[in-house]
Amino acid sequence: MQIGETEKSSQDLSEIGLEGISLLDPLSSFDPYGAWRLDIASGLTYWTHDVYLIHGMSPSVGPVDLVSAINAYHPEDRELVMQCVEEAIAKKSGFRFVLRLLPKDGPQVLVKSTGLFRTTANGDELYGTFSQFQAPVRSVAIE
Repeated sequence: MQIGETEKSSQDLSEIGLEGISLLDPLSSFDPYGAWRLDIASGLTYWTHDVYLIHGMSPSVGPVDLVSAINAYHPEDRELVMQCVEEAIAKKSGFRFVLRLLPKDGPQVLVKSTGLFRTTANGDELYGTFSQFQAPVRSVAIE
Protein backbone atom coordinates (compact mmCIF):
# COMPACT_ATOMS: atom_id res chain seq x y z
CA MET A 1 0.00 0.00 0.00
CA GLN A 2 1.33 3.43 -0.87
CA ILE A 3 -0.29 6.80 -0.26
CA GLY A 4 1.29 10.09 -1.14
CA GLU A 5 2.02 12.94 -3.42
CA THR A 6 2.08 12.26 -7.13
CA GLU A 7 4.83 14.41 -8.59
CA LYS A 8 4.92 12.63 -11.97
CA SER A 9 4.32 14.86 -14.97
CA SER A 10 1.30 14.24 -17.17
CA GLN A 11 1.69 12.05 -20.23
CA ASP A 12 -0.02 12.97 -23.49
CA LEU A 13 -0.73 10.20 -26.00
CA SER A 14 -1.03 12.72 -28.81
CA GLU A 15 2.71 13.35 -28.48
CA ILE A 16 3.30 9.92 -30.01
CA GLY A 17 0.43 9.93 -32.51
CA LEU A 18 -2.13 8.09 -30.37
CA GLU A 19 -4.75 10.79 -29.86
CA GLY A 20 -8.24 9.41 -29.41
CA ILE A 21 -6.97 6.00 -28.28
CA SER A 22 -8.35 4.32 -25.16
CA LEU A 23 -5.56 2.65 -23.21
CA LEU A 24 -8.14 0.35 -21.63
CA ASP A 25 -8.42 -1.51 -24.94
CA PRO A 26 -4.86 -2.90 -25.05
CA LEU A 27 -4.64 -3.19 -21.26
CA SER A 28 -7.76 -5.38 -21.12
CA SER A 29 -7.04 -7.44 -24.25
CA PHE A 30 -5.70 -10.43 -22.31
CA ASP A 31 -6.71 -9.84 -18.67
CA PRO A 32 -9.55 -7.88 -17.07
CA TYR A 33 -8.41 -4.28 -16.54
CA GLY A 34 -10.71 -1.42 -15.74
CA ALA A 35 -11.12 2.09 -14.44
CA TRP A 36 -13.22 3.59 -11.69
CA ARG A 37 -14.32 6.99 -10.43
CA LEU A 38 -15.55 8.03 -6.98
CA ASP A 39 -17.79 11.07 -6.65
CA ILE A 40 -16.66 12.22 -3.22
CA ALA A 41 -19.78 14.28 -2.42
CA SER A 42 -22.23 11.43 -3.12
CA GLY A 43 -20.03 8.48 -2.14
CA LEU A 44 -20.93 6.72 -5.38
CA THR A 45 -18.39 4.83 -7.48
CA TYR A 46 -18.63 4.32 -11.23
CA TRP A 47 -16.93 1.28 -12.78
CA THR A 48 -16.01 0.18 -16.28
CA HIS A 49 -17.05 -3.25 -17.52
CA ASP A 50 -13.99 -5.19 -16.31
CA VAL A 51 -14.19 -3.82 -12.75
CA TYR A 52 -17.62 -5.46 -12.47
CA LEU A 53 -16.22 -8.73 -13.87
CA ILE A 54 -13.35 -8.81 -11.36
CA HIS A 55 -15.90 -8.27 -8.58
CA GLY A 56 -17.91 -11.23 -9.89
CA MET A 57 -20.84 -8.97 -10.75
CA SER A 58 -22.84 -8.41 -13.90
CA PRO A 59 -21.84 -5.15 -15.55
CA SER A 60 -24.44 -2.44 -15.01
CA VAL A 61 -24.82 1.19 -15.88
CA GLY A 62 -25.52 2.43 -12.39
CA PRO A 63 -23.09 3.39 -9.66
CA VAL A 64 -22.01 1.29 -6.66
CA ASP A 65 -21.96 2.95 -3.25
CA LEU A 66 -18.54 3.24 -1.61
CA VAL A 67 -19.53 1.13 1.42
CA SER A 68 -20.54 -1.80 -0.82
CA ALA A 69 -17.34 -1.43 -2.84
CA ILE A 70 -15.18 -1.55 0.29
CA ASN A 71 -17.17 -4.46 1.75
CA ALA A 72 -16.11 -6.54 -1.27
CA TYR A 73 -12.58 -6.66 0.18
CA HIS A 74 -11.32 -9.20 2.70
CA PRO A 75 -12.42 -8.06 6.21
CA GLU A 76 -8.78 -7.55 7.25
CA ASP A 77 -8.15 -5.28 4.21
CA ARG A 78 -11.22 -3.04 4.37
CA GLU A 79 -9.68 -0.56 6.80
CA LEU A 80 -6.62 -0.26 4.54
CA VAL A 81 -8.82 0.56 1.53
CA MET A 82 -10.69 3.19 3.54
CA GLN A 83 -7.39 4.65 4.77
CA CYS A 84 -6.17 4.97 1.18
CA VAL A 85 -9.36 6.74 0.10
CA GLU A 86 -9.52 9.07 3.11
CA GLU A 87 -5.85 10.08 2.98
CA ALA A 88 -5.88 10.64 -0.79
CA ILE A 89 -8.86 12.95 -0.36
CA ALA A 90 -7.39 14.78 2.65
CA LYS A 91 -3.99 15.24 1.02
CA LYS A 92 -5.37 15.71 -2.51
CA SER A 93 -2.92 13.04 -3.62
CA GLY A 94 -3.04 9.43 -4.73
CA PHE A 95 -2.54 5.83 -3.69
CA ARG A 96 -1.86 2.35 -4.92
CA PHE A 97 -2.34 -1.03 -3.32
CA VAL A 98 -2.49 -4.78 -3.84
CA LEU A 99 -5.13 -6.28 -1.52
CA ARG A 100 -7.54 -9.23 -1.24
CA LEU A 101 -10.97 -9.05 -2.89
CA LEU A 102 -13.85 -11.46 -2.30
CA PRO A 103 -15.70 -11.70 -5.64
CA LYS A 104 -19.39 -12.59 -5.47
CA ASP A 105 -18.92 -15.57 -7.79
CA GLY A 106 -15.66 -17.18 -6.72
CA PRO A 107 -12.64 -17.47 -4.47
CA GLN A 108 -10.54 -14.64 -3.08
CA VAL A 109 -8.28 -12.84 -5.58
CA LEU A 110 -5.54 -10.26 -5.28
CA VAL A 111 -6.36 -6.96 -6.95
CA LYS A 112 -4.23 -3.95 -7.76
CA SER A 113 -5.70 -0.46 -7.69
CA THR A 114 -4.36 3.04 -8.17
CA GLY A 115 -6.18 6.25 -7.42
CA LEU A 116 -5.66 9.97 -7.95
CA PHE A 117 -7.49 13.02 -6.62
CA ARG A 118 -8.82 15.67 -8.98
CA THR A 119 -11.20 18.60 -8.96
CA THR A 120 -13.64 18.95 -11.86
CA ALA A 121 -16.42 21.41 -12.68
CA ASN A 122 -18.76 18.95 -10.93
CA GLY A 123 -16.70 18.71 -7.73
CA ASP A 124 -13.92 16.65 -6.20
CA GLU A 125 -13.38 13.03 -7.12
CA LEU A 126 -10.94 10.15 -7.04
CA TYR A 127 -10.34 8.10 -10.16
CA GLY A 128 -8.04 5.27 -11.03
CA THR A 129 -7.33 1.82 -12.39
CA PHE A 130 -8.31 -1.63 -11.18
CA SER A 131 -7.04 -5.05 -12.21
CA GLN A 132 -6.59 -8.55 -10.92
CA PHE A 133 -3.01 -8.82 -9.68
CA GLN A 134 -0.95 -11.12 -11.86
CA ALA A 135 2.30 -12.55 -10.54
CA PRO A 136 5.17 -11.66 -12.87
CA VAL A 137 5.90 -14.49 -15.28
CA ARG A 138 7.80 -14.78 -18.48
CA SER A 139 5.27 -15.23 -21.25
CA VAL A 140 4.33 -14.10 -24.72
CA ALA A 141 0.84 -13.78 -26.14
CA ILE A 142 0.17 -13.08 -29.79
CA GLU A 143 -3.34 -12.41 -31.00
